Amino acid sequence: MKRHRDSAGNASFHERAIGRAAGMFGTIGSVYMHFFVFAMGFLLATNVVQIAGLHLDVDSLTLLFSINSIFITTSVLLSQRRMQELSEVRANLTLHISLFEERETTRLIRIVRS
Repeated sequence: MKRHRDSAGNASFHERAIGRAAGMFGTIGSVYMHFFVFAMGFLLATNVVQIAGLHLDVDSLTLLFSINSIFITTSVLLSQRRMQELSEVRANLTLHISLFEERETTRLIRIVRS
């Protein structure tokens, strides 16, 4: 547990920010928010809903959602990289524990045989 706190404390500002963003994008609230924003953008672009001083055409809407998808994809990829790094640390720790157990078992067998 202490190792987890230490590794979280050693993460850079950018890694913590990406971790928070990826955690936020992975919630159902985020899905609802994106659906709502997309629906409002579509309604504004098709002039079903009009707001004074705000005119959104379909090309602008497409550009905004493309940029949004780039940011979401980037944060997901960075989050997956971080999870891969943690997985490698866990695998290394498991290997060391297994080697230690094997060495101790071998010692016990030698003691019993003597």
